[in-house]
Amino acid sequence: MKKILMVMTVMFSMLFAFNAHALTVKALGAYGTHLSPDLGTTDAGLNYSGVAQTLLGSGKFKVGTEVGYNQIYDYRVDYSDGSYTEFKLYTMNVLGIAQIGLMTIGKVTPYIQAGAGVFRTTATVDDSYWGTVSTSEMDFGATGAVGVNYPIKEGVDADLGVKLNMIMMGETYTDLYFYAGVAKDF
Repeated sequence: MKKILMVMTVMFSMLFAFNAHALTVKALGAYGTHLSPDLGTTDAGLNYSGVAQTLLGSGKFKVGTEVGYNQIYDYRVDYSDGSYTEFKLYTMNVLGIAQIGLMTIGKVTPYIQAGAGVFRTTATVDDSYWGTVSTSEMDFGATGAVGVNYPIKEGVDADLGVKLNMIMMGETYTDLYFYAGVAKDF
């Protein structure tokens, strides 16, 4: 965690040294699927995510932070006697990110984004007979995205793209999301 904070401090310092002061705030919602590992069931293959990003920079290069929630797995079995077992797996992440805008084509500006940071992974099992058991751990992870910004009005863009998360749990967990949201420039 100290290394991530140090890298982010250096990145922000470099931006201020080059007089970069434009702030962009993004709110994104996503829906996708896990790619690996196999979780042993096809009933839990789709997941969702919510992300808030703040980016600081000027021109095409921006750096910042991402805070997100990723629902990885939510599966429930209801038994004929009325009992149930439910399993949930989710992460909350804090990442340092960098974004590079590519050449604008008409009104559309494509970009690439990469980041790394900490994912807090939580697993919960809720059973009607045995009660609830939950455990959490901190895992390192990385993300990459390609997207496009399309201006809606002055300083406000629609933001669409595809994002890949890799979380280094005991086995690397990988998921792919399609996202949409709004980016506001200040």
